[in-house]
Amino acid sequence: MIVWKSGMRYFIILFFLSMCLLIACSKSEEEQFSIGLSLVDKDPQRAVEELSKSFYPEDPDLPSYWFAQVMNQGRYDARGRAYLTLGQIENAEADFARLWPENLGDMRFRLEDYEAAIASYSEHINNPLGGDSLNAISSYISRGNSYMKTGDYHNAIADLDHALDITLKWLDLEIIVSCPDLDIMDRPLGEHYCGTESQIEEYKSSQGWVNTTTAIKAYKSRAEIFMATSKYLQATSDYESATSYDDSSHGSLMLFAWLGLGNAHRASGDTRNAAIAYTKVIEDVTSWPNFYGEEVANIYRLNPSTSGLADAWKFRGEIYIEEGYQKLGEKDLWIACMYGVRYTGTSLAPGGGLLFDGCAP
Repeated sequence: MIVWKSGMRYFIILFFLSMCLLIACSKSEEEQFSIGLSLVDKDPQRAVEELSKSFYPEDPDLPSYWFAQVMNQGRYDARGRAYLTLGQIENAEADFARLWPENLGDMRFRLEDYEAAIASYSEHINNPLGGDSLNAISSYISRGNSYMKTGDYHNAIADLDHALDITLKWLDLEIIVSCPDLDIMDRPLGEHYCGTESQIEEYKSSQGWVNTTTAIKAYKSRAEIFMATSKYLQATSDYESATSYDDSSHGSLMLFAWLGLGNAHRASGDTRNAAIAYTKVIEDVTSWPNFYGEEVANIYRLNPSTSGLADAWKFRGEIYIEEGYQKLGEKDLWIACMYGVRYTGTSLAPGGGLLFDGCAP
């Protein structure tokens, strides 16, 4: 007993000292991580240098080992992306390999090696983190996207169907056990969940990473397959399901779902609802600086959503012109030019079509 207490005391002291060391170093390491992260796309070589200095020491003999491993995940991912930009594929693969097979799949997807990506996602599906199948749902979605790129729509749909079935079931279960209709004081004493015993047990036994973002991704990907196969009504239905979730925390993912919904409406001839969807993209993105402050106001045009925003202005402008609102349409097309769209002079026969001749390269 005395030995155990002495050993425990030693462990606590060691843990305390190691954490103090990490905290003392964390400021500079976090600063270097922040700098490196901001340079991944602009200056990948310097990003690699800064990120390499930002890693926490992974010493298995220290109690902080697990903490360091967790903190270094984002660093490996960022440095891997920088290596990828530099074309240093082996270094990138080594960094992504420190994460999950899914990350290797993402790297191979970006390299357009879709067969290799499928193999990596399959490995993650067969060996999910912690053995919990819920943790493999994102790989089903990514593998579905990879199958789509190879033209294998049958397997792509099968993966996305499976991801949606599991995700929606889990989200429904989460609502049930969270007691949405009860105040905490109305719950049985000592209980934190509602529902049947089997539902509560199922919820407790599987705490995977599934949320509304997962559902949006799956609906959006399946809708893209329906668009590619000219099944516009089914695509519209999936995009509507994706956009039905609260979009305040999904950023560009939700905006591209709205853009897709506009494209699906337009493809099926419903230009009115298409224009409404494009307007949703425009209003949401242009309001971002108001939500996120002055710094974002200066850089938000560089956001990945810029291409989606350009398309929204462009497509809405084209609809306005097609419907006879020439001035409104030309205004939208000029704004699309500001966001990167380039027309080389488009026109059709008098009485219809586009007459916009600006926005040359």
